[in-house]
Amino acid sequence: MINWRTLMQELDHWHCSGQLVKLWWRDDDADQPGDNLRHLLRLSSDYAVPLGLSVSPALFLPDLPEFVAQHDCTILQHGYAHLNHAPAGQKKCELGNHRPANVITDELKMGAARMHETFSRQFIPVMVPPWNRIADKVVAQLNMLGFTGISTYTARHSASEQGLLRCNTHVDIINWRAGGAFVGTESALALLTHHLTMKRANRADPDEPTGLLTHHQRHDQSMWQFLDDLLDKTCGHPAVRWLAPAKLFAAVAH
Repeated sequence: MINWRTLMQELDHWHCSGQLVKLWWRDDDADQPGDNLRHLLRLSSDYAVPLGLSVSPALFLPDLPEFVAQHDCTILQHGYAHLNHAPAGQKKCELGNHRPANVITDELKMGAARMHETFSRQFIPVMVPPWNRIADKVVAQLNMLGFTGISTYTARHSASEQGLLRCNTHVDIINWRAGGAFVGTESALALLTHHLTMKRANRADPDEPTGLLTHHQRHDQSMWQFLDDLLDKTCGHPAVRWLAPAKLFAAVAH
């Protein structure tokens, strides 16, 4: 059984070996101010844990940029309109092989221009594909569009590809197959400890920070409680460092 004690023991292993546990936090689908977004940003502020918000350029409402400008967070680009273009029966995907590459890249270029204009210094040109899926033909065009990084889900195979810095997420606290419910504390901790253990054993890229993935619009009390507990326990451990997304992607380049 995986529990909080299991996680703390894993963190202690890192500390005893003189290694740092590097974590980062990505939250998807920010489009407007609301109680859940305020709660998310309050947690980030209370624990001084940097937060990366992924935003779809065609979806966010006019009051979002002014609202997030009052908070210490980084903005990432979440595709373009978060629309599914896959045929029925296939996994959802906006940036897949279902449309011509030039149509997709035109949208992404237009979206990036809007992100730069409205979010100013908070925006970094990192692509977060909706549903964490993206076709190779699109990845190959991102750097030419001005993107410098990409983030999806599960452990990366390489830190860089096609001129992009890659840093993924590994701990999704939502069970999408169960209608968007909380995966549960045991399952979430299992994802976290597994990636840390794999890195410590050099069976996963030891330099890739472990990424927490949340979707604030869908959070219920059980998810908020888990996040509160996770931040409390990790921020109090001497081996743990929560990294700012902007510095994280810049650091990978070196």
